[in-house]
Amino acid sequence: MRTRLTALLTAALLPALALSLEGCAHSQSFVLSGGVRCVVVRSAGGHVTIKSDDNGHLHVRSRHRSGGRTQPEVGVDLRGGILLVENHCDNPGKPSCAVDFDITLPPGVAQIDVSVEQGDVELEGLGGQLAVNVQTGRIGGRRLEAAVASMSTRRGDIELELVRDAVLVQADTERGDIDLVVPTQNYKVDAIADAGQVDVVRIYHAPNARRRIIARTDSGDVGVRGRANATASAPRRR
Repeated sequence: MRTRLTALLTAALLPALALSLEGCAHSQSFVLSGGVRCVVVRSAGGHVTIKSDDNGHLHVRSRHRSGGRTQPEVGVDLRGGILLVENHCDNPGKPSCAVDFDITLPPGVAQIDVSVEQGDVELEGLGGQLAVNVQTGRIGGRRLEAAVASMSTRRGDIELELVRDAVLVQADTERGDIDLVVPTQNYKVDAIADAGQVDVVRIYHAPNARRRIIARTDSGDVGVRGRANATASAPRRR
């Protein structure tokens, strides 16, 4: 796996604090310093986990899960408040291109944009504007505080738990189930399952509401649930 690192003087980067070879797995850790307002992830394959850290740490860990002739190129770049994490590979979606990313962010990141060819995306404790696009894989979110959450996958489930009111929650999948847990409020709800069931519980549907929920699947079920109380559990896993 080739690694490309870039940092400006205003954002010090300490690369390769941890480097290990475990069988065919190759992992690296990077601790960064400097303000971050936007995160962009572009991956040819592999799982992506992003979570907020109340202690203010900014950390990226990458793990190349498979060997093979095709070697991915990992890039970690922080400049101008934008963190760019990349996995470039000549054969996106192939096992030899898979790189898992674990990203820990300080609170207050305004925007997160993730695009993955093949792999799951897990989000935890994040706010601001969230956009995730996956070709094949599951999208999950826990304790989200986002104002806007836009999620799409061609093949995979979408399960989100929002603990604060969002202006827009949008979930689209061609083949998979959608399960949304949101604060009990007035919403304009568009829930569509072309070949499945729709279940909306503890949600006040108001056509003129400022908040909107859009949940659509071509093949699968759609569930939209208002949180029963402040300690409501995360979406059920299938």
